[in-house]
Amino acid sequence: MRRDTQMSATAERTPEIKKILVPIDGSDYSERAIGFAVEMARLSSASLIFLHSVPIPYYTSQLAGGLLLRQKYLEDSKIISNNLVSHAKDVAVKAGIPGSVIESEVLYDVASVPDSIVHYATNSNTDMIIMGSKGLSGVKKFLLGSVAEGVVRHASCPVLVVK
Repeated sequence: MRRDTQMSATAERTPEIKKILVPIDGSDYSERAIGFAVEMARLSSASLIFLHSVPIPYYTSQLAGGLLLRQKYLEDSKIISNNLVSHAKDVAVKAGIPGSVIESEVLYDVASVPDSIVHYATNSNTDMIIMGSKGLSGVKKFLLGSVAEGVVRHASCPVLVVK
């Protein structure tokens, strides 16, 4: 097979990346993933979706006064979440990504952060997920954080994990 035939056959098999989902949590790894995703979007003319998932606070159902703690948790989460997605959008716009192709979403009270990311990616027809290898949970895994590992295992689209 000639080289130009090989190249066109490869190009036909290579999926087009038009929509990139970027789960964010404010960690250094997440910040690196934002930068990588922005560059990938710029090179491929893809749209970006920045996603922040807020888990159900376990302690609010286990303690006296849990309802008040839960309300405070959600209020604080909204402020933090808005800051995270605003920052991610600012990074993308400053890198030359048109604001019209940048979306953001915050999911509240999710039972499983990895599942929320995978379901969102599936439901939004995401072509690729770009995420940090570890987040703010403080959980130390051998190679990947628990959220990244769950997404890699269950996502139906390619997942790029940034260290």
